[in-house]
Amino acid sequence: MNNGDIMIYSGVKNTERARAGVALLINKEAESRISNWKYISERLIKLDMRTLEGDKLSIIVAYGPIESDKKEEKDHFWEELQDEVDGAEPKIILLGDFNGRVGASSKENYPVGKHG
Repeated sequence: MNNGDIMIYSGVKNTERARAGVALLINKEAESRISNWKYISERLIKLDMRTLEGDKLSIIVAYGPIESDKKEEKDHFWEELQDEVDGAEPKIILLGDFNGRVGASSKENYPVGKHG
């Protein structure tokens, strides 16, 4: 990243085990079009900017909780994400790892759909 590109990130403290964290790498030529960026949590960040055509755009980057996380933590993540989507610019890009499971059903796993 010696070329001047911009990294916006959030995560846990260096002293903690890495259990969450998100990042967004922005080309240095887009810097002048960034109007705002927001740290929401170690699992969510949002960037507001204008496209080359001048349209307002929000980019939200998310890392969802895993199945074994506490219900309150999972609910809080989804509520925060929904709040940010609701308050986003007219155009939105949502990037994320939502820790979903797809595929054939089994006793141990709870996948989404039978076709994956």
